Amino acid sequence: MAMHFPTPLDTHPDLDSKCLHVKTIRKCANNYLYQQGETARTLYRIRTGVVSLESVNERGERCIIHLLGRGAVLGHEIFLQQPRNFDARVCTDATIEAISLSSGIESILGVSLMRWANAAALNLLQEAAGFKVELHRAQAGDKVLLLLEQLQKLHPEQTDACWLPSRCEMADLLDMNHATASRVVAKLFKEGALHRAASKDFVRVDWGRIRRLRASG
Repeated sequence: MAMHFPTPLDTHPDLDSKCLHVKTIRKCANNYLYQQGETARTLYRIRTGVVSLESVNERGERCIIHLLGRGAVLGHEIFLQQPRNFDARVCTDATIEAISLSSGIESILGVSLMRWANAAALNLLQEAAGFKVELHRAQAGDKVLLLLEQLQKLHPEQTDACWLPSRCEMADLLDMNHATASRVVAKLFKEGALHRAASKDFVRVDWGRIRRLRASG
């Protein structure tokens, strides 16, 4: 669920400080990097933390499209000259590189920017679809275990702690109802796989127990 995808900034050493401006920013949980429909002016690379790409459907319901973690790049719309496709909500306190590109970059890279942006968008959609396929084949308990495994990959700097989405967010991500999500999480607490953490948005995780539960399922 994290798009570790090389950008033109990684693959073209001929880009210099005249063509790009990198600023490290820190965002608190539940703030937005950008919102759907805004003009795209910045590319972002996540250093620490978790960011959720979200959309609002015709009924006004907020849906989580994808979760991104350390190393992920978002904001490819800047190369497509399109408005933002999704809301980008910071789920945990995060450190993020904001990369502004000057007009000079287009003459250096030309059409390769467009190709990268299209490939990045396709990669994101394929990752999201792949996770949905895994979920479709799983029972409710295994769905939550799959989510926990994915969340661990998003912020590996956390050794025994893990950000946990709200029960409503979890139900949305895993295509189950709120009551089922709550029941499965409560069972994991009872079995000692999850423990309360200092922050209400985080849990301490016994990853060995999680792996054993996955294997036995």
